[in-house]
Amino acid sequence: MLIRADDDGAVLISQPAHAWISGQLARAWTEGEHGSFVPHEEVCLAAEQHDIGWLQWEVRPTLNPDTGLPYSFREMPRESHVQIWGRARRYAMIYGRYPALLISMHGTGLFERFGPSDDAPRNEKMLVDTYLRREYASQRTLVESLAADSRYEGLVEPDVLERNRSLISLWDGMSLMICSGVGPDGASMGEFALNPGAHEHEIRIDPWPLRGDSLTVFCEARRIHGTFERQTALHGALNSAAQFTIEFELLPAD
Repeated sequence: MLIRADDDGAVLISQPAHAWISGQLARAWTEGEHGSFVPHEEVCLAAEQHDIGWLQWEVRPTLNPDTGLPYSFREMPRESHVQIWGRARRYAMIYGRYPALLISMHGTGLFERFGPSDDAPRNEKMLVDTYLRREYASQRTLVESLAADSRYEGLVEPDVLERNRSLISLWDGMSLMICSGVGPDGASMGEFALNPGAHEHEIRIDPWPLRGDSLTVFCEARRIHGTFERQTALHGALNSAAQFTIEFELLPAD
């Protein structure tokens, strides 16, 4: 869950909805200076579905008692985060092995970068370690299976997989910035700077990595008002909140 405050309440964007924007970025990505990728459809699908593990949680999100709103993905307790990513690969297998492999690699990459600190509780470290060992084993099995499939000849080499994983991570980060808002000072993701444009939902990207002179990306969101003390009240508000389209206009730097 991503939460944007505005004058009318809290705008909630689900993790799968934000991932939809990642897929839109992938499909508009240029083939030249900023890098082509293969297999194109599988990588785009993995980008679009990289947060598929959140589906179950997003249907009935958990109340954060400290804020009175649903947990944002940054506030999520470690145990819940591990559970969510622990089912992502299994859900993604419904689409296919290559997207499932990349989504699993994206998840392990997140925990490698943002795993428990040295002083974290022992049970938290064990949860993450168990998750990583299971995913690494499944990744090896998927690589072996894909290597025997003529469609994926040469496409499960370590450098190809790492290239595709890094692109999904890049699109994920850019989408999170787009959905959350880049702020007056802008933000950066890898070599790309994202800066505010002429209005709230206009973002300038430098260098420009997308086809055409501009790109409008979109997803759906919900708005709720106030905060909540009980999860049942939060769910009631979410169930009655109308969904609406939120659009972001992406443009090259001035």
